Amino acid sequence: MPLSITERRTTCATAPVQIEGTLSNGQFFYFRARHTGISLGIGATPDEAVENTVIAVGLAQQGAIPVGPHEWSHLAQPDLVLEALLSLLP
Repeated sequence: MPLSITERRTTCATAPVQIEGTLSNGQFFYFRARHTGISLGIGATPDEAVENTVIAVGLAQQGAIPVGPHEWSHLAQPDLVLEALLSLLP
């Protein structure tokens, strides 16, 4: 069964976008989007989630995906990106 978010909060809305919370399996997650990179960490504690990156995506070329002048740090819908990353996990 795919992981789902049971609780979430945005700790920073822009530059970088940061979202943290808990997953359906009881683990914590930490999502971050800044400049040309996004990452998702998962762990048994909030601190472990920050340190334990399980997915990291970077744009090879500036402007490869048209999300704005500062790339990932100004996502209009970061929750959609977060959900997409969670769907990639086993």
